[in-house]
Amino acid sequence: MRKSIFTVLALLALAMLSAGCAATNATVSDQTNATATTSGDAFVTDSYKALATAGITYQAVMQTAGTMYANKQLGDDAKAKLIVYGNAFRGVYQTAVLALEEYVKLGSSDAAMAAKVTQALADLATNFADLKTYAQSVGVAVQEAK
Repeated sequence: MRKSIFTVLALLALAMLSAGCAATNATVSDQTNATATTSGDAFVTDSYKALATAGITYQAVMQTAGTMYANKQLGDDAKAKLIVYGNAFRGVYQTAVLALEEYVKLGSSDAAMAAKVTQALADLATNFADLKTYAQSVGVAVQEAK
């Protein structure tokens, strides 16, 4: 189970690293952040980092697209489709955040909740890949994180 969790997190991290940085309105709670940094639970820490990176990258992509639209470098159809991809991503992101927070509340012995977090992160990676692919196809520059 830990190996599959690591694989999902590694794939998500790679997807995120190829995308960029900024901030997002939807964030993991301070309580989960505190738990992630003090619990010693690598699953919580890695999941938190993946979610934080996903949120930051989502915001960067959408801000870049917004600037391009304002500068008439992105058309109405592309903007509308990016919003659809973005909204799908945000829904999956929120699901993953809530799953991780619930996992933290229940403790690391809850295998079913760990599986729910893992699935939510896998869904998040898929949604992000879709958003990134479409954004790049319409000329939105997706910068690599440094």
